[in-house]
Amino acid sequence: MTFRVSVVAASVALSACQCDEPPLVRVAPEIAVAADRIDFGEVPVGATKRVLLQIDNVGNAELVVVSATTAAPFGVELVDALVPGGGVGYVDVAFTPTNADAVSGEVIIESNDEQQPRVVVPTSGRGVAGLVTVQPRQVDFRETTVGVTRAAELLLSNFGLEPVEGRIVAERFARPEHFSLTTLSDLASTGSFSVSARGELVLDLEYRPLALGPDGGRLIFETCGDRCGLQVDVTGSGSEAAVRLVPPSLDFGVLGIGDVATKQLLVENIGNDPVQILGVTTAQGPGVVAVPSRAVPTELAAGDSMAVTVELTALAAGDIQRAVVVETTDPVAPVARATVVAQGQGPQFGVAPESLTFDVQREAIVHTRQILLTNTGSTRVNVASIAVSGDPEFGLAALPGLPASLGAGESLLVGVTFAPTVIGGYSGTVTITSDDPATPIVEVPVTGGLADQICELDSQPARVNFGALPPGFSRRSSIQITNVGFDTCTVTSGAFRAPVDPAIRLTSAPWPITLAPQQSQTLEFEFAPTDRIESKGNFTMQTTDPVFPERHVTLAGTGQGYVDLFTTPESIDFGSLSLMCQLPARDVTLYNAGTIDVTIDRVVLTSSTSEFTLGNAPMPGSILRAGDTVTFEVGYVPLDVGVDTGLVEIHVVNLAFPLIVPVTGEGALIPRVVDVYQQPLIDMVDVLFVIDDSCSMGDDQAALAANFQNFIRSANVRQIDFQIGITRTTLVPNPGALVGPILRPSTSGLEAAFQNQANVGVLGSGFEQGLEAMSAALRAAELGFGFNQGFLRNGAARVVVIVSDEDDQSPGTPVTYFTELRTRSPNGFTAIMITGGPNGCVTNGQSAFPTPRYEAFRRLTQGIGEPICNDWAMTLTNVGNAAFGLGSFFGLSSPADLAQSIEVIVDGVPLSSGWQYDPMSQGIRFDSPPQPGATVRIRYSPAC
Repeated sequence: MTFRVSVVAASVALSACQCDEPPLVRVAPEIAVAADRIDFGEVPVGATKRVLLQIDNVGNAELVVVSATTAAPFGVELVDALVPGGGVGYVDVAFTPTNADAVSGEVIIESNDEQQPRVVVPTSGRGVAGLVTVQPRQVDFRETTVGVTRAAELLLSNFGLEPVEGRIVAERFARPEHFSLTTLSDLASTGSFSVSARGELVLDLEYRPLALGPDGGRLIFETCGDRCGLQVDVTGSGSEAAVRLVPPSLDFGVLGIGDVATKQLLVENIGNDPVQILGVTTAQGPGVVAVPSRAVPTELAAGDSMAVTVELTALAAGDIQRAVVVETTDPVAPVARATVVAQGQGPQFGVAPESLTFDVQREAIVHTRQILLTNTGSTRVNVASIAVSGDPEFGLAALPGLPASLGAGESLLVGVTFAPTVIGGYSGTVTITSDDPATPIVEVPVTGGLADQICELDSQPARVNFGALPPGFSRRSSIQITNVGFDTCTVTSGAFRAPVDPAIRLTSAPWPITLAPQQSQTLEFEFAPTDRIESKGNFTMQTTDPVFPERHVTLAGTGQGYVDLFTTPESIDFGSLSLMCQLPARDVTLYNAGTIDVTIDRVVLTSSTSEFTLGNAPMPGSILRAGDTVTFEVGYVPLDVGVDTGLVEIHVVNLAFPLIVPVTGEGALIPRVVDVYQQPLIDMVDVLFVIDDSCSMGDDQAALAANFQNFIRSANVRQIDFQIGITRTTLVPNPGALVGPILRPSTSGLEAAFQNQANVGVLGSGFEQGLEAMSAALRAAELGFGFNQGFLRNGAARVVVIVSDEDDQSPGTPVTYFTELRTRSPNGFTAIMITGGPNGCVTNGQSAFPTPRYEAFRRLTQGIGEPICNDWAMTLTNVGNAAFGLGSFFGLSSPADLAQSIEVIVDGVPLSSGWQYDPMSQGIRFDSPPQPGATVRIRYSPAC
């Protein structure tokens, strides 16, 4: 329907006049819009939906649209300012929600329609949770030299648990041929994108202006329909450099394969000042050489030029694309490039293999091998003859008629026969002639042999998989070498050959090994990773086997484990126990922190002793859902004196390595256990505050800000080199973005700066996503976006403090975020939840809801929980001590037998006082914490 907003111009007639003259008609513009309101519907927060509003000029004079205005979160662009009489124009209206609420507004259009100068069109829309983001949202390519390429990375992140795909639409690019995007050669057409669940997609946006003047437009990654999605605004402009290459492209045309041609390139200084020519090189492949007419570096005066001779050799058929690169001191464009193109044509004859072997055969029959003739050129190759010479036992199988013609891309198989008659070795040559000018004659050596008695070795397994083993532990595995032939075999030597890894070794070297027919020998290998990296080894044995004199065994293991599938703990040490002592079994939890379900093939316990037991293990074929865990038990009862070891192997379908959990224990007549602890030396701490910015958090934000001194006191006492960053639980417009610059000890007015940033406001979404905001902030820090750049430092410990009076509503599971924090914290982390806790809280008029998801995250991280309803001074004191303080409590690996003595030794000095054993917490509590870097040893007898 067309909504008329002006009075239709009336015809004015002279009623008193009786003549036949036509009536006078008023000449004026009249405006009408094609919609009485615009409803955008539901749009993901952070995305933009655009609608073209049609403007009709139903008058007979030009309509001038003076302005089109609106207010955020709506936006408007005037597409057509002048609309001729009877014509149509447009206004582009956009909706970019910033929170998950319904919102309304209006678009105001002002024109030169005298009867209706202002038109008001109501607008409405609703924001919904958005799971996909793009960074950056603006790309600036201004002042780019004509002919020079600049690039920027666009990062699309999918925080959801389902993949996202859609179209890429480019709008308002006046010169789209100046831009290109990954998968799009220019922006004149549409493309597509796909981002996996909880994945990222990096696209390269390139700008290469071909002429002077402004450029720009916008990219829309459609995630919610036509013209609805993530918007990136792009600006650019072409400017002129002082150094110019003439011509900018050298086209050598068609060259025969192997032909050489030369062209001249001119380097000109068209600026007003001299420049230095620092170097002239080539790029993008072999076959091109650039020789300047004078030695470089050299100075090129204003208006001066220098010649470069470019020589191109066509090495293959097809399109050839190379480049000449000139490095200068031109401040606008320090690097100038000229393209070099050509097309190679002609035959290109190839023969494979270069040599042919029939090995040693046992039977005096005809054996056949094949030689492949190919033409990878662009014109035909004529094969004139194929002949074999040497020992007469070699011959040729049935051949096609010669000469044979091979077109471009065609091939021909030639059969070579070997018919040995007596024991011994044989040799010969296959000779192929063709009209390929580069290789008119090709000779292929041929060898073979015959033996009546032969040794034949078989090694099983051919590949040893040690599994995913935590660093600091070792595992041994064996192979068996068997002589399956009917003559004696000898393994003369063995050694590792690339790849060689020090984590994998042979435990003994019993060379030489002589094996009679059907006799076997076992070789044992050990894998002992020291780093969290994957290890591979290739063990090669030299033998008297005449057919395969070398035998290879591939060995692999990893200390790296998997990011999304892991166990806690990584290993179990039951310590020293008295005989027949039966302590409670230890739990092992397997986590699936990925986005897809996995199938458990089997969980087995391997050990040379029955003193270890496995309980409640998942059944073969069990499904471990994404974000879930499964827990089983490992028990230990020592039956005799000595150290016992075992391995829990967790085999998962489609994983290269099984997860290995080493298990150790010791039986002793008088058991004594020594637990060793190291007081942290780390004096760098990066603290991330994730603060709920919903409408109920005003008082809590104020209290947090006001008690900064209680939080920072421990850092000041220990002189910690800290960094503090603050982000919101609302994910738009930039997920995890820090609200201000990083706070450091050197920050001017530190307390005031913290108070200003901690008051993040209460206009954010009621859809709190604290865990997602934490993950996004750490990811943005790694990628170097905005204020997050430089937040994560090498060698620093990580502390995350989440402050919220409501539970988390992030799309992933707590296991997912536990994994992301764990993998981004190589020096350890501390997670602190200031929330309502498991049951909610009400104190002095303050209240908060239960937060089961935050509690689950706290348990996974073994973090700290502080009720948000408690006294904030005490809460932040505790948080500061946890973030910056030293440990004063050290939990023991087993409960202590209080009938026996407990020894506490700090840096080699026994302490008779200043500590107590806490039987409830089963640990040692110091009156004052040991100094940074101190080694604490606690020797005791475990209770049974």
